[in-house]
Amino acid sequence: MIELHQFAPVDGVNASPFCAKVEIYLRLRRIPYRTTVDPPFKGPKGKLPFIVDGTRTIADSGAILAHLEASRPDPLDAGLDEAARATAHLVRRTLEESLYFAMLFDRWGRDANWPRVRDGFFGMIPAPIRPLITALIRRKILRDLKGQGTGRMTQDEAAARGVADITAVAAVLGTRDFLVADRPTTIDVTLHAFTDNLLNGGFPGPLRDAARSCAGLVGHHARISALLADARAG
Repeated sequence: MIELHQFAPVDGVNASPFCAKVEIYLRLRRIPYRTTVDPPFKGPKGKLPFIVDGTRTIADSGAILAHLEASRPDPLDAGLDEAARATAHLVRRTLEESLYFAMLFDRWGRDANWPRVRDGFFGMIPAPIRPLITALIRRKILRDLKGQGTGRMTQDEAAARGVADITAVAAVLGTRDFLVADRPTTIDVTLHAFTDNLLNGGFPGPLRDAARSCAGLVGHHARISALLADARAG
């Protein structure tokens, strides 16, 4: 059985899109797994998620899905042509290399959202020392965001960039049920991980409003949610 090491859920939502991506994939493929809540420093690359599959420990959500696709029969991306794979690649980069940082800034940079991050993400830290430790973590995240570039923006500028990403992905999806095929593929898993955070993650603001205003994204989220419910019931 696969061991999935990730953050604890926050109000029932897997609040890391990267951890969520791996768990959604495992659930959708009905691959047996168990979860362990760990701090990031326990990961091989100092981040979560990572999995233990037999004798192998694999970090990074992209590498994990690539491993699972290659090591299990009937991979989700089987049969995709070059154009579909290219579209999936571009959408994935938009979500993971652009929208993610706008979401990170929205959570960690907005004072109104910070208490929810502090107590939801780090509830395992004893309350007396939690403010001190999480303040140090927040300082590091904001320093990293500044180095990446998003942290140098105003809150409105970062939000506008995230809204543009959400709108662009919604335009690529259009009225189709799934992004690049007539069935879910790994890019649909990734998209669901992000939309679940945006729609249900509990952080009000322009990003959530933008996602909720895109009927295609809301419908896509509902379709994948229904498939996950069927997988759980089965």
